[in-house]
Amino acid sequence: MTVLSLGYLLLERTGDYLLEQLDSELTSEAKGAIFILSNPEYEITSYQTLSRQLSDAYGFRVSLIKSNGEVVGDSDVEEEDLRKLDNHYNRPEIQAAINNNIGKTTRYSNTLKTDMRYLALASNKAGDISFVRFAVPLSEIEATLLVLENSVYGFLLVSLLIAVLLSYLLSRFLTLEYIELISSARKLAKTSGMKGSKRAAVEQISSNLIEIQGALKNEFTAITNERNQFGNALEEMGQGVISINKNGIIELTNPAASKLLGLDNLSVGDSFMEKVSISGLQDLIQETTSSEPGLDEIEIHHPFYRAFIASASFNPDTEESLLVFSDITRIKKLESARSDFIGNVSHELRTPISVLLASSETILNADIKKEKDLKQFIKAIHRNSERLKNLVDDLLHLSRIEGGSLNMNIEKINLDHIVESTILNLEQEALKKNIKIESLVDNRIEVLSDFISLDIIISNYLNNAIAYSPNYSKILITAEEVDERIKLSVKDEGEGIPENYKDRVFERFFRVDKGRSLNQGGTGLGLSIVKNLASTLSCPVGVENLEPNGASFWIELDKST
Repeated sequence: MTVLSLGYLLLERTGDYLLEQLDSELTSEAKGAIFILSNPEYEITSYQTLSRQLSDAYGFRVSLIKSNGEVVGDSDVEEEDLRKLDNHYNRPEIQAAINNNIGKTTRYSNTLKTDMRYLALASNKAGDISFVRFAVPLSEIEATLLVLENSVYGFLLVSLLIAVLLSYLLSRFLTLEYIELISSARKLAKTSGMKGSKRAAVEQISSNLIEIQGALKNEFTAITNERNQFGNALEEMGQGVISINKNGIIELTNPAASKLLGLDNLSVGDSFMEKVSISGLQDLIQETTSSEPGLDEIEIHHPFYRAFIASASFNPDTEESLLVFSDITRIKKLESARSDFIGNVSHELRTPISVLLASSETILNADIKKEKDLKQFIKAIHRNSERLKNLVDDLLHLSRIEGGSLNMNIEKINLDHIVESTILNLEQEALKKNIKIESLVDNRIEVLSDFISLDIIISNYLNNAIAYSPNYSKILITAEEVDERIKLSVKDEGEGIPENYKDRVFERFFRVDKGRSLNQGGTGLGLSIVKNLASTLSCPVGVENLEPNGASFWIELDKST
């Protein structure tokens, strides 16, 4: 119970610390927002627009609230839906801000359908705005606590194993003492010198034996309960546990061990070396021949990639080995993805920053006499500044999608109308290359989707088609019914996608021809945004090559009935 209490206290203190760090960050960002609102040089045309600009800059949900509780700006709510929001005057964080200038609370958001941390700051310097409120989902803190909780449970398991072993040794000792006492009693009963007091002596011994029997019964009951608790913990825990005797025979295992190793019939009595063919685990058991535990990360690449972190300990008294291991495949893949992402972002930022630096240094240090030459350098600075802005915007958008903070409003949408609207927006880009865009979408087709997300998907598909289509070519947009869904396709006359790259075109920063792609001015995130939005909408996406040339990027949408 003491170990359990310490584990619980550790989790509770860690949660409080993470929440304090989050509150500190939210307070700092909210003060920055109040400074912007109180700056007379900053012209505010729309509080709704400002709330979204602040949200994009800080990465949190931002709400701007008047003194009467009316919400005039919310980054996660459409402008036309602001009036539908409840009055926020009685919200706990607002009431606390009225009394103490700052209010903090954790509660469930009916708008975003998740637990949120809210922090509100009161201000009398921000014009019509009396309260600036920041909010963030608690999913990251909960994920961190889950990892820590698994570690604590692993420590508790080891403690429980030690307790069971000590209980077993104690019960064995008491049993031997009990047998010896009975033997002594029998010898005493046969002794001839007990004639007068024989009956009294036997009664005394009998009474003592009854007391010892009761104590032993209670001890055995306690040991049985502890074994049952250990068995239940062993059955339910997520880590694999295998105990092996000196002959290499499995004496103890749990269901998680079979599941993690991909074995259906791992059981007590099996030979460890014959059943478990993973060389890393075999080596760890063989190398751990002292009381010092061994720890190792083990990776397997065939038939598919898996990674384990395993701990092995050896008991010299019983000559038994204990192996405890966890599957860290997902963690290793996330680490690899993070490393790739950082490398790709660094590479994408290096080129425009280098151009900006070189152009600005040339303007500052060179004696440029011709206005035409000066404009060329300024154009280079402007072009690469736009590229940096687009890259940052796409990264923020992708982060909001993957973080689950994008608010989806599923509604009935006329597919032809949204396609024609997208064509109109990108028509000038197409005309620069004399590309003709033609839509064959039936104006009677209606789908169920989020309007903003679908507009982004179609725009990215069309932008991609324009970028990789040759001059004087044609882009065709079609829609057809497939298995009670609507398959929307954007078809170009470009070079197509090589077969070995089809599965990777929707990855972040992936480019088939990197040199040519950089010349197109794209960020490398468009198709990744498409895939993440489509995944949120539960809509499959893909690409197919056309004959004799060209590619067709498609998405299957839910049909409106």
